Amino acid sequence: MRTRTGRRGSVNIYKRGVMARMIPSECAGQTTSRAETGLFTVLRESFDDGWTIFHSFGLLAKGNNYKITDAEIDFLFFHKEFGLLVLEVKGGAISFADGEWRQNGWKLDKSPAEQASRGKYAVMKYIKTAIKKFVPCSFAHAVCFPDCYDVEELPPDCAEIVVSGREIPYIADAVRRIMRDFNKYEIICGDETAALILRKLAPAFEYGVSVADKIMSSEPKIISLTELQCDMLSFISDHKRALIRGCAGSGKTVMALKKAGELAFEGKNVLLLSYNSMLCEKLQWAVTDIEDKVTAITYHDLCIKHIRENGVEINPQRNDDELWTETIPEEFLKALDKKVPDYDAVIVDEGQDFRNNYWKSIERMVKPDGWFYIFYDPDQNLFNKTLDLPQLGNSFIMNKNCRNTQEIFKKLKPYCSGDVRIADDAPQGTAVIEFKDASPEKRRAELARMLENLIQHEKIYERQIVVLGGHSMAKTCIGDNPRLGSFEIIENGKPDIGKIPYFTYMKYKGCESDVVILIDIAEDDIRWEQKGLCAAISRAKHMLCVIRK
Repeated sequence: MRTRTGRRGSVNIYKRGVMARMIPSECAGQTTSRAETGLFTVLRESFDDGWTIFHSFGLLAKGNNYKITDAEIDFLFFHKEFGLLVLEVKGGAISFADGEWRQNGWKLDKSPAEQASRGKYAVMKYIKTAIKKFVPCSFAHAVCFPDCYDVEELPPDCAEIVVSGREIPYIADAVRRIMRDFNKYEIICGDETAALILRKLAPAFEYGVSVADKIMSSEPKIISLTELQCDMLSFISDHKRALIRGCAGSGKTVMALKKAGELAFEGKNVLLLSYNSMLCEKLQWAVTDIEDKVTAITYHDLCIKHIRENGVEINPQRNDDELWTETIPEEFLKALDKKVPDYDAVIVDEGQDFRNNYWKSIERMVKPDGWFYIFYDPDQNLFNKTLDLPQLGNSFIMNKNCRNTQEIFKKLKPYCSGDVRIADDAPQGTAVIEFKDASPEKRRAELARMLENLIQHEKIYERQIVVLGGHSMAKTCIGDNPRLGSFEIIENGKPDIGKIPYFTYMKYKGCESDVVILIDIAEDDIRWEQKGLCAAISRAKHMLCVIRK
């Protein structure tokens, strides 16, 4: 018989962002089946969040002879209204003749339907044994041939349960229909039973798979995406002066470093400027091997260095705003009148942080035939009322985020302007965790609980976590007592065993962390307006926790 094709005009009603819960959240790196890898994304985006879909589900179960057998299931679906379904996936060329199944010419030991059926009964037996009482749940099995579009004359055990390649765009319809066909008594799980089934299935699959493991598996993908983004360098190679506008997480700093390295290896002297001291430390560490050709320094440290070399002693106080924003840039210009540093190229990272009056001195250091690049993001312009950058022609646009997971990006995108997108194969990541309470004591307790869970249970290291706020630590729910349970919060400090750093998100601009906990976000706090939230949320690479007032 011929398998069914999708209904004409059928569409996927589940919009991107309302997707199935996949366990694991990313296709396992050791998956060798191209068919399973391709189907993983299709399933995630074709089903809504009422579905939980396990990939490469393995369990040990006793057969009828009481011997333990190893069941390996390609995909296991669960929905409280439809029940459970085991899906066996066979990619490539599939054929059936003279009672034998073949895949790409190789004989299969068992019928695909038999494999799916055995998996179904293994799950059924596991569930009934684990719960130890009657379970009102329907069980079904199906087979998918994603690379076969015209499947005819199927043997009886496959009739009505095969999903062909032609049906992949409508796979949600096909799966629901098959599960309805198996559920002849119209059994529907209650919420309590559904939660119990998932509790029994998820530990069997995810035991030992911590957030730390997920971060380790996602990190190579983010690094790879960032490297791909640097293809932009080829577009600016013919321009000695350029503005590069990049959204949060687009890899601006990586590209600035790569351009600095490229010019250094051509024998050029490069000045790599930043505004933020923490970002500067990151840049200095990155150029250690070429520091004889690349000077990574903050704008104000550069100013003070040359002012003192010009014979003017200056001892700026931290809270003297006028000295930093007006006097020092003016004295630097006077020093440049006597001697201009010998740089062939000037590269500015996070250019939106530089006040408009700083550019006059920076442009003085660019030779007439020199290189001048400014990387910036107007969505993170926290210090200037208007953004008035040097005129270097139309900006090159980098609008693809390659730092954050998809879950974090969903939280970030509303605070970004323009057509900002995320890389198609960015890791899914863990869902953003949110907590809201008016009580500072309860917010502080929740922060302590989060840290305890992340470090003790999820196996995250202190060095992978940062706590960010909008004010000095004493003005947050942490208050004057930095001790939270087993941990101490260190303001503007470095992580250590039992010690977690706290910074304002303004100070942490240009930096990133595997796990970011934002505290005391408040709608009526000017520091948590759109640009502040954009800057703060984008610091998280793999996991974001939000504690709101």
